[in-house]
Amino acid sequence: MKLKKIFLGAGATLGAVTLVGCGAGGSEKYVDEIKVCLASTPKDVDPALNMAVDGASYDVHAFSGLVRFEPDGKGGLKLGADLAKSLPAATPENGGKVKYTFKLKDNIKFSNGEEITAQDFVDSWNRASSASLAAEYGYMFDIIDRIDDETLNIKATDDKTLEVILPVDVPYFYEICAFPAAYVLYDAKHLDSEGAWAKNPQTCITSGAYTMESYRDNVDLVLTKNDNYWDAENITMKKIDFVFSDDESATYAQYLTGDLHLIDTIDTATVRTERNNSQYHEQGQLGTYFICWNIDDNLFGSFTQAQQEEIRTAISLLIDRKNIVENITQLGETPSTGYVGAGLSDPKGGEFVDHNGPNEDGKGWTGDANKYDDNVAAAREILDKYFTKDSKGKYTDFPSINYLFNTNEGHQSIATEIKQELANFGITLNLSNEQWNTFISTRNSGNFQVARHGWLADYNDPISFLDMWISTSGQNAAQLGKGTKSAAFRYEIDLSSIAGYTQLEGTWAQTYDVVIADITAESDTNKRYELMHKAETLLMSTGAITPIYNYMDNWLQASNLVDVYSSPLGYKFFHWSKLKTN
Repeated sequence: MKLKKIFLGAGATLGAVTLVGCGAGGSEKYVDEIKVCLASTPKDVDPALNMAVDGASYDVHAFSGLVRFEPDGKGGLKLGADLAKSLPAATPENGGKVKYTFKLKDNIKFSNGEEITAQDFVDSWNRASSASLAAEYGYMFDIIDRIDDETLNIKATDDKTLEVILPVDVPYFYEICAFPAAYVLYDAKHLDSEGAWAKNPQTCITSGAYTMESYRDNVDLVLTKNDNYWDAENITMKKIDFVFSDDESATYAQYLTGDLHLIDTIDTATVRTERNNSQYHEQGQLGTYFICWNIDDNLFGSFTQAQQEEIRTAISLLIDRKNIVENITQLGETPSTGYVGAGLSDPKGGEFVDHNGPNEDGKGWTGDANKYDDNVAAAREILDKYFTKDSKGKYTDFPSINYLFNTNEGHQSIATEIKQELANFGITLNLSNEQWNTFISTRNSGNFQVARHGWLADYNDPISFLDMWISTSGQNAAQLGKGTKSAAFRYEIDLSSIAGYTQLEGTWAQTYDVVIADITAESDTNKRYELMHKAETLLMSTGAITPIYNYMDNWLQASNLVDVYSSPLGYKFFHWSKLKTN
């Protein structure tokens, strides 16, 4: 397939944009404006409040931190110093703590021309991690020593020096520094707590490579190059129009006409058409598509806690994951065996998923995807204890389940397939959908029974999947350790096989939260990973998480759009891109 012409948008012509750059002999030219679609309208753009991949992709362009992802010269990305001069080594402190001392670059400025100082980082990080803001990602700052609920143990010793104290060193600290929640914000102490400032060009003062030209809900976000950014001379793409849409058919049509230069959400039919085209791209992602159960809902209220956990596990076994990835999604995904996504290494060798499951043998909790009949038999063994079957083997007294997903053709197809699979056993799944930004609020506030969910790692460590489920986390949509059952439900986890640890019993906060805190404080890599395997086992024992498949990132990119970078975390980077015209 070839694009008809290179357009910047409906009705735009090449005469309306700037042609820049020349190759050898002055023959190569390119356009420094592009129009792309990553997703529908984001719930948040405020880096401290955003919790979705699309919002993060916007934030990595508009804001900066101490560390950034940058080209590695081999077609991929690496961590490098952004507003920091370099990446310092940790130095030991009393009590086993460590200190990182960052020196900021000279002449770094916000988009309004004001200097960025170390105190701006202090204010930004304290805001993002504060109990008063209650941001979903506030827990990510738990790796930093804390003075109180509003204050981290960090300080600016002068305008150019930031000191950060950690209770114990962690291998992913620099990745946290490169995460949007840790970006520096202008006048952070006075920003509103709803994030409205970040959707208004008049109040959105940025610290990154781009500044906001315009923002329109359900239309687009337009970013233009920030000449005050320290590395502005190397930012080749002058203007990026991020179009908002959840209509995959419409965006594909726009892509075919050249009105969009990249689309990051494509349906199965499009993949079938484009898979052998050089403009089609796919890349494995560190993430899991799953179903989340609200354990505070009264769906199975007549059953004991242990019985409810069994029933949810049985429903998981009734889902044919191989069928879903091979016949429904068809995007190269693989069936999940657990919650932590594929691709993360393990000190025992291989990947973390190779050692998952209650016996840490890699068999996981979802059954063998190639032996669906065996999975059904195991599920029936559980369900037959609690529900009545008719002559056709369908359960006659299983309560109907309300399933919520965000508006999207792909999610609709998966939900419809699961609905049919469960209907084969007399189980009714009622489907409903909401627009993305509404859906996020509904799910995180616990106003659902069962919901579509997905998680991409925030950094390359299994804890990125696990720490979101602590009882105080805003990301804990399953309501584990929250709500009416937080004290009544009891859990146990045996850590006695790990030197220095023992068995824990009690509420979710007294068990799971404690294990996650131990992981954060543990400096021994082998023990850390053993604890993370135990944590995943406890999480999966609740039945609150029903993994479906390991993510694959699929997108279409115009053949003349070059130097686009995509990370396994799901972010797209257009800073160094070029749109060639010949």
